[in-house]
Amino acid sequence: MTKETHEPVGKFGVNETLEVISLGLLLSKGVVDSLASDNKIDMSDYINFVPALLQIPDAIADVKLIPSELKELDQSELKLIENHILEALPGIGSKWFQIAKSAFTIGSEVYVLIKVLTSKAS
Repeated sequence: MTKETHEPVGKFGVNETLEVISLGLLLSKGVVDSLASDNKIDMSDYINFVPALLQIPDAIADVKLIPSELKELDQSELKLIENHILEALPGIGSKWFQIAKSAFTIGSEVYVLIKVLTSKAS
């Protein structure tokens, strides 16, 4: 997936949201590609996860802006998200919204996990 930036329609746009969705898509693609060859994931599949690992810094850098992006989400920005999904997964058709929600959840949870793992124990 190429790094895309879009001119914001509102104050925030959807760039951060798209980066988190991209992370979820890339992680999922790594799993699907790994399972396709031998129905398991092992160290020989690391190459399938490199794109997702490279996406993590962009996906989590400004993740705190996402609530603001989603709060002012309009139809043109929703269309950007739809096009992003359809470009990444040609032929997915009407499932794009469900995929966007799932990919966003996966990407968001990576951020939460990183925050938990890097916070000091209390």
